[in-house]
Amino acid sequence: MGQWIETLDRLVWGPGLLAALLLTGGMLTVRLRFLPWRRLPWALGQALRPGNANGTGLSPFQALMTSLAATVGTGTIVGVASAMVLGGPGALAWMWLSAAAGMATKFAECTLASRWRTAQGGGGPMNVLQMGVGGRLGRVLAVLFACSYVLSGAVTRPVDRAWQQQKQFLSDASHELKTPLTVILSSAELLEQ
Repeated sequence: MGQWIETLDRLVWGPGLLAALLLTGGMLTVRLRFLPWRRLPWALGQALRPGNANGTGLSPFQALMTSLAATVGTGTIVGVASAMVLGGPGALAWMWLSAAAGMATKFAECTLASRWRTAQGGGGPMNVLQMGVGGRLGRVLAVLFACSYVLSGAVTRPVDRAWQQQKQFLSDASHELKTPLTVILSSAELLEQ
């Protein structure tokens, strides 16, 4: 089972996905005629301007910081630090390149989500797929996206945690009995904690 998971991991997170992400970002940047770059000074000026005079609501800067806090998690911070340690200065250059391409991708994503937001405040990828693609195909893609999102949250994280704990248990030299039964029982005990 472990070999299958590692093969799938290499296939999904291999060079093909990285190339696809960079090429998509580059294509969007060119098709948008470098709009995220051309309008960056205006966007920064809007984000850094003073808030409302009457003191109600969030200022643009507070809204930006709230959005960034929701986007940048500990995984991002640890990922950057790990890339710098493992990849050296070259990793920083690739992060900058992918961020430059990612600006257009994020712009397109947010524009589509705003375009197909409903009056009740609903939006996101399911609405973009259902209303943007339209028809039966749009509904099918929206349902597939929603199911994969639920599956990812409900299955992937617990299975990954159990897998990591099993690897830690097997690598621990203090355990003499390393039978499948002891591994399963110890993983179940750790998951209950």
